[in-house]
Amino acid sequence: MPQPPNPELRNAKSHQAILDATFDLAVRNGYGKLTIEAIAAQAGVGKQTIYRWWPSKGAIALEAINDHVGSATDFPDTGDIAADLTTQITALSRMLASDAGCVYRGVIAE
Repeated sequence: MPQPPNPELRNAKSHQAILDATFDLAVRNGYGKLTIEAIAAQAGVGKQTIYRWWPSKGAIALEAINDHVGSATDFPDTGDIAADLTTQITALSRMLASDAGCVYRGVIAE
């Protein structure tokens, strides 16, 4: 079985363009209408580049969401569990109500 490509060898500009295109297309058109072809066209890369780096559109979408929301879903650890839970749940609720949440719900639904 072939080894997956090393993520460190990805072209950073192409990688970011793919994530940005994925997020933009999923928000604009809905995750259900998202295609590898559309992502490749908007990102200016070949489909083979996408297929070499990700096993599915869901995998790209999840990475694009993570790239977009950054640390919003990280669990804080201040030593006050009640405050940490409140902070994390508030951040997660905001994320799920945003464009990122729309994409995330699409990934889950499909």
